Amino acid sequence: MNRSQAPKSGRVNQSRAAGRSRATGSTTQYTKQVIDMLTDDHARVKRLFSRGEKVSDDHEQLQPIVEEACNALTQHAEIEEEFVYPALEAADEGHLIAEAHVEHNSAKQLIADLQSMDPDDERYFATFKVLGEYVKHHVGEEEGEIFPLARKAKVDLEAAFEALSARSMPPDEAGGEDERAAPTRRTRSSRADSRGSSRSSR
Repeated sequence: MNRSQAPKSGRVNQSRAAGRSRATGSTTQYTKQVIDMLTDDHARVKRLFSRGEKVSDDHEQLQPIVEEACNALTQHAEIEEEFVYPALEAADEGHLIAEAHVEHNSAKQLIADLQSMDPDDERYFATFKVLGEYVKHHVGEEEGEIFPLARKAKVDLEAAFEALSARSMPPDEAGGEDERAAPTRRTRSSRADSRGSSRSSR
C-alpha cells in the first residue's frame, strides 16, 4: 500500500464508524420512545380496570369504560404484533415473544366475548375482571422481560413509533390528554424553513 492510499482508507473507516454510531443512536432513541409509549398504554388500561371495579354494579357507567379498555388493548396489541414482536424475535432466546402472542390471543377472546355480551349480563363484569387479570400478568412480563430485551437488542422500532404516534386516542380522564411526543428528528422542510428565517433576520 502506498502512502496516498492510507489516509483515504482511514477516512472511509471513520465515515463508516460515524454512520454506525448515528444509526445506533437513532435506533436507541426510538426504542426508548416506543417503550415509554407502550408503558403509558399499560398505565392507562390499568386505570380503566380500576375505574371499572368502582362502578361494577352500574351498567351504564361500566359499559363505556369496558369499551374504551377493549379498544385501547386492541390497538396496543395490533401494533406490538405487527411492529414490535417481529423486531425482537431474532434476539429472543427464551420464547418470550411466543408466550406474548399466546397471551394476546387469550385477551382477544375475552375482548370478543365482552363485545358480544349485553352489559346487563351477569358475566359482563366478571369477564372484564378476568381480562384485567390477564392484562396485569402480561404487563408484568412485558415490562419485566420483553422491554429489557428490546433495550439490550437495540432493534429498529421506528415503524412502531410511527404507528403509535398516528393513533387517535380519547382523553385519559385520570392521566390527562393522551398526547404522543413528536419525533425528535427534524424534517428537511423544517430545517429549510429554519435556515430561511435565519437568513432573513440578518
